[in-house]
Amino acid sequence: MEKENVLGPNVLSSEPMESVVNDLTADLTETEQADEPTSTTDTESIVEDVVGEETQENAAEDGAALEEAPDPTNEIAEDAQQAIEFPNFMEVAERIPYRNQADVADIMRRLRDNLSSENLIDAIGEQATVYRLRNRQVPMLVMRLKNGSAVYVPISEIGSSYRHIEFLVGKVYKIAITNFVETGDLDQDQNPEYIVMGSIRQAEFVIGRELFREFTQAQNAEDTSFVDQTREGVITDVVDTVDLQMIFFKYRGMSLAMYANDYDYMSYTKPLHTIAKAGEPIRFKISNIRQGRFEDADSVQNDINNGRPTPRGIRYFVRTSSLDFRTNPVDKVRALEKSRAAFIARMVRYNPIKGILVEIAPGWWIKGILSNESPLKPTIDDGFANTPVTVRIEQLNYKNRTGKCRIISFPQGLADSRTHSFF
Repeated sequence: MEKENVLGPNVLSSEPMESVVNDLTADLTETEQADEPTSTTDTESIVEDVVGEETQENAAEDGAALEEAPDPTNEIAEDAQQAIEFPNFMEVAERIPYRNQADVADIMRRLRDNLSSENLIDAIGEQATVYRLRNRQVPMLVMRLKNGSAVYVPISEIGSSYRHIEFLVGKVYKIAITNFVETGDLDQDQNPEYIVMGSIRQAEFVIGRELFREFTQAQNAEDTSFVDQTREGVITDVVDTVDLQMIFFKYRGMSLAMYANDYDYMSYTKPLHTIAKAGEPIRFKISNIRQGRFEDADSVQNDINNGRPTPRGIRYFVRTSSLDFRTNPVDKVRALEKSRAAFIARMVRYNPIKGILVEIAPGWWIKGILSNESPLKPTIDDGFANTPVTVRIEQLNYKNRTGKCRIISFPQGLADSRTHSFF
């Protein structure tokens, strides 16, 4: 007796995913192994039916800095172009066990019928690798469901973190099950074998869409409860480079990003990586959500122009902040100015022409005035070492956070040019 195909039609595949699936099914067509190639459906047509006449705003610039960060995925892609051979995806990709097919297919159908976060599923990133797919090399994230089934997520379906695919290894995220690719092979019990394809991008769309609707409904009702709500997530990564300081954290199963100066009142002498750690909880509020498209971002367009695979379609930019849960240093600064206190600050810049900059509190860099009669003369090494100085505030502009302070002494001396550090 012929076994019933429990999988049904495939849904929720995007244009980038469709190109991957087309390559897979083309391989099967050439070898005449599949009588009925698995069909695909464009996600955007489903989205249009659901969203209707909602206006699409231009993408926010909030994600621009993030997208200009170093891109490990590009290194994978460049290595792929130079490599002699990568494993053939259809030959090495893990098949879903027959016992799991019905359950996973049901998850896919439920999301097709109802674009709700309840119909997404958790998966952990297991490996970021490159596969050969016909005449292309495609970076993919191999993810694992709780039932042990492998799910393959092409780089075009990674979503907002597509430039940082390696960062997703070892982390759990919500994903959408998008396709069952028929291999044309049978298992030992003569059941048809399939490879499961998934998408983080589509999961981000579903979760972001729910948040966006909550946000716009509250705005239309002039209700501040949405932006006032205290939310909790877990930090997953901290990026602290010369060009970019951001944290990534997980909320509702998706990855969000936050600028360092939205995380805390940043101090030059306390870098981001010393105050934010992966695995720590984070309290935050959502200040704004904007709807746009991946293609609106210059960095995505640059990748497209350079022939790199990218996500496409609707994207939600979520602006978050933890500053409401931090102590604003302005109160401390006012007290120090009012009392005319002498206190410890740190040098942050030295220029023989422009002079000295001193950090008196997080976010407060003001000019340090040193008497010409002082026997101690700082150098550029003191700026690098953040030399401690005893100062007294002379003048402040609270609007611009600028001003002047008198340098009274160097309580630990000047910096040693050999170490650039104090203890």
